[in-house]
Amino acid sequence: MLRFLAIGLAATILLPGAANAQPRAEVMNQVTALLDALQRKDVAAFKALFAPGAVFMSKRAGAIRRLTADQLADSLASIDGEISEPIGKPTIHIDDDLAVVWAPYRFVNNGEVIHCGTDLISLIKIEDNWRIVGVADNARTQCR
Repeated sequence: MLRFLAIGLAATILLPGAANAQPRAEVMNQVTALLDALQRKDVAAFKALFAPGAVFMSKRAGAIRRLTADQLADSLASIDGEISEPIGKPTIHIDDDLAVVWAPYRFVNNGEVIHCGTDLISLIKIEDNWRIVGVADNARTQCR
């Protein structure tokens, strides 16, 4: 009897994570697509990932900067040189059609780390597709 109880308890604990694997992959696919579009400076691909009205907020040197997703995308073309934003191991939370990805990042321009911090990317599922509704970061220049 205890054996069956232990098996049932293990299944209850393990199955929610397994059931959550597909949405997690879908959410991370959007984040990866965002970072790839940024690296390619592909304005159209970048804009396509966002829901209408999405915003980008950043804190730099104590000041808050707010841009629409379109403004941020349009600024990509003006960045000189090669850029990338590699992220560390993300923490992902999903509840139904709402998701958030929290990950450390480094913004690299021409091989030099310009700033680093944490990215907070919020997504909502709209018509069976995950769309980014907001990005926030806390950029700092003192990076290890």
